[in-house]
Amino acid sequence: MRCNTNRNAKHDIRGQRRTRPAVNKEEAGCCGPLLLTDRRNQKCCHSAQKTLAYKTQPSHSCCGHWYYNTSIWSCCAGRLIPAPTNRTGTQAGEEEFILRPWMDYNSFAICSMTVMLGTVKSSAVKGHQRFVVLTNAMKIQGKRCIVTAQEDSFLVGPLDHCSTPALKQNRTYLWRKISGHHYKPLSDVPNLTAALHAIMTFCQSMTRD
Repeated sequence: MRCNTNRNAKHDIRGQRRTRPAVNKEEAGCCGPLLLTDRRNQKCCHSAQKTLAYKTQPSHSCCGHWYYNTSIWSCCAGRLIPAPTNRTGTQAGEEEFILRPWMDYNSFAICSMTVMLGTVKSSAVKGHQRFVVLTNAMKIQGKRCIVTAQEDSFLVGPLDHCSTPALKQNRTYLWRKISGHHYKPLSDVPNLTAALHAIMTFCQSMTRD
């Protein structure tokens, strides 16, 4: 199943033709393979295991695919802890580090930013910081149609451990470049080669238009 609410875009990030669901474009949104019919009152939570949609509630937020009460629980690296969310920096940065389903990303946005595809080789936690080593890392400048292979063991970090979602070993992720070796994870992708091909195909088609 493929979710789409954009009437103007003919293809998604994977290059597949979109269909037009009979929904109100202003109210609808995507949640992986799910269609949100009222995104103002629905929340999409995603993890490597599953994607779920919830009815929006006050004082709630995503922790992986769970939608939790922040007055009772805290989220640390995709795991719920039975304590209120009050650690400095965690709640403020949480929304920025929620993984979104790969298919939900706007292809125009991906082409306009510097991103990276890389597979998690290992990770280490030191205090509140996490460092991640990637293999097969490739920096992509879609608008310029440039792909640059990184060193074999590319170090990303430091990341705030608790506000960064759980990243599984041997799984490939799409990252957005912040500065230097500072990247933030955007989404888990099913296949590195297929994801690279999809991004470059779409970005190249943009340069021809």
